[in-house]
Amino acid sequence: MSKIIFLNSPQIYNGEFSQIGSHQVRLVFESELPSAAALLSGFYLINEHNGFIQTKREDYRYIYRMYEEYPSTIELCNDNISYEEIKSELLTDSISKTAAYEEILEDKIKELSSSCKSVIEAGLSIHGLHYSFSLEDQINLKEIFDIVKATGSSFIYHADGEKSSEYSAKELIEIYCELILHKYRQVIYFNLSREYLKSLDKTDENKELISSYHYGIPLTDSYLKIYDTLSTLAETYNESFFNISN
Repeated sequence: MSKIIFLNSPQIYNGEFSQIGSHQVRLVFESELPSAAALLSGFYLINEHNGFIQTKREDYRYIYRMYEEYPSTIELCNDNISYEEIKSELLTDSISKTAAYEEILEDKIKELSSSCKSVIEAGLSIHGLHYSFSLEDQINLKEIFDIVKATGSSFIYHADGEKSSEYSAKELIEIYCELILHKYRQVIYFNLSREYLKSLDKTDENKELISSYHYGIPLTDSYLKIYDTLSTLAETYNESFFNISN
């Protein structure tokens, strides 16, 4: 559960936040949507325990997609390109006589790869604090992880929007393991999505399917079974790092 506050509204909303693409986020509110004026003003995610800002999305001021069937869900973007514009462009490309099937597939895989990277770097909320996982964060946390895993000593780190403070070795290992597991799962999902799309027959119908495919569509059948198996293995592997020397 996230606490969401918009820049031009004092009200704090309860909802779920997720980064669904390089320029798109999804907000699912417990109650009805805030006003358009609030939605299009940019927003912050705040810590439910201390009210500190965890994540800033000040430039997400445009509607990406709305759902009639899900009236409390909205997707915002920061590039002013709506879902319908993207969908229209993708569909136009998919039915173009000059667009080769391989080009459409390659473009879609690049899009999914970019979305995977964005979701990984968006990070996670852990024990009420949000931790980004950009490439720089990954390098820094891996260095800290190696130190505390070897020594069992505490170290300095900080959550998004928070001051640096001392964390125990166990806390730092847990944060790193949760974030790296999140990364593993996203990579597994991307790889299986890519293999699924590559397995499709080269038909006009499948060109449209590939064009409309987006990051986050649930895996099915054998691909879902493989995902569950690999995700469980990754989780089991990760758990082995929670034991540290005193």
